[in-house]
Amino acid sequence: MTTETLVSKLQLVGFSAKEARIYIVLLSLGSSPASACASKAGVNRSSAYVVLRSLEVKGFVKETGAQGRRHFKAVSPDVIFQRAHDVALQHQRNLEEVESILPALKGMNTEEDHSPTIEMYQGKEGVRTAIRGTRKCREKIIRLISSGERMHHILGEEFDDSVKQRAQMGIKTRSIHPDNEFFRDIANRGLLFDMDEDVFLSNNDFSFPADVAIYDDTIRYISDQSGGLVINVKSQKIADVMKELFDLAWNEAKRLQKNRTRKGRSL
Repeated sequence: MTTETLVSKLQLVGFSAKEARIYIVLLSLGSSPASACASKAGVNRSSAYVVLRSLEVKGFVKETGAQGRRHFKAVSPDVIFQRAHDVALQHQRNLEEVESILPALKGMNTEEDHSPTIEMYQGKEGVRTAIRGTRKCREKIIRLISSGERMHHILGEEFDDSVKQRAQMGIKTRSIHPDNEFFRDIANRGLLFDMDEDVFLSNNDFSFPADVAIYDDTIRYISDQSGGLVINVKSQKIADVMKELFDLAWNEAKRLQKNRTRKGRSL
C-alpha cells in the first residue's frame, strides 16, 4: 500500500496530511528525534515539532527520553483503530438520539407539510424492504394483524430468521393472529416469544385476508398477490389514530380468546 493511500486513510480518522506523514515515519523509525522525523518526512524541523506536539495532544505520539535528547515514538496502530471505532460508535449513538427526537421536532414545525406519503413495493424484494423498515422501529413495538402463512409463503425460510432478528433487536409485537396449524407449528419451533403480546382468534370467524402492521408513523399493508405487494402509508396523525383503533380491537380479541380458552378451544 502506498504512503499516499495510508495518508488519505488516516485523514479519515482525524489526522492532517502532515500528521499522517510524521506518524507513518515514526512507525518505521521507532523512537526518534524531531530532526530525523523531519528529514524522512520531507518537512522542516520547526514544522515537525509543531506536528509532533499536535500528535502528542491527540494521543497518537509519545515523547520519550534517549541519551539526553527529546525523542518521539508512535503509539500502536491498534490505538488508532480503537479510537476510530469509539468515535464511530459515538456518532451512531448521536444519530440514534437525533432520530428519536425527530417526531417531536417535526410536530413543532408549523410550516411542514403533514400530508401522508405513500410507498409501494412489489415482489419478494419489496417484502424484504418492508421488513428492514420495521427493524428501525423507534417505539420498539409493532401492532400487527397477520395470518403468518402469507409472509411465510412469500419469504420461505427467511421468515423464521426475520422473526428471530426482530426479537433480538428488542422489538416486540402486539398481535392478532388466527388460531391455526401454522401458528401451532410456529410455537413448536420456539418463534413465539414471552416479550410479545399475541392473541389468537378462531380461523372460522375471521379470514385475515391481508397483513397490517402499525409502528412509529407507518401503517403497512402486505398482500401475497402478484408474489407480494406492500403499501406503506406514512403519517404520524393517521398512525396514532390507527394505534388507538388497533388497541381497542386487540383488547376485544383478548376477551374473545379468554372465552374460547374457557371452552378449551384456543391455542
